[in-house]
Amino acid sequence: SDGEGGWFIAGGLTGFLSRVLHLKADKSIDSLFNSTFDVVDATNPNFGSPTVKAIAITTSTVYVGGIFDRVDGATRNNAAAFNKTTGVLTSWNPNVTSSDVANFPAIVNILAVSTSTVYIGGFFDGVGGQVRNSLAEVDITTGAITSWNPMQYIDINTTPNIYTLVLASTSIFVGGDFSSTTLTVGGLGRDYLAQLNFNGSSTT
Repeated sequence: SDGEGGWFIAGGLTGFLSRVLHLKADKSIDSLFNSTFDVVDATNPNFGSPTVKAIAITTSTVYVGGIFDRVDGATRNNAAAFNKTTGVLTSWNPNVTSSDVANFPAIVNILAVSTSTVYIGGFFDGVGGQVRNSLAEVDITTGAITSWNPMQYIDINTTPNIYTLVLASTSIFVGGDFSSTTLTVGGLGRDYLAQLNFNGSSTT
């Protein structure tokens, strides 16, 4: 919901160049949200068409994530943000990447917003030029990476895939394709579902 009776809709929207649409309360399409999403190496079968898989909304900003590397011609690797009123692309740019992009392109599956940060979950091993294993926290305004880094490899040949992320009052719940044989979450082995404190440690 946009908080005003309308909705933001995201995905691989057939018939639209944009992957993010704003349906206003009167059911008309907001012409200000018309950004074009691209994948530069469209011939790589691992990429497919640009797709928005995640969306999170604050009073002023619409955050999106998915599979793309350009928005309106500007470099935005799999995560971007728009001014909620004007639809203009902002400078927020966490730069979510994969070290083996030719075979395993990065994907952002889920976004969750707190007061000062945005949590990013998906399939990736880098954010803002630093190692982050499919789960990261970035500044809500700048997109700069924080020190929060709860997922650590046991098996370096396996990258977890995070599909869901929920913020509660005192902790963060994450779910996805990971196991205690391949990585630790907040210092402990967990299978498919984990509960984290906001400092990155795992709850008991």
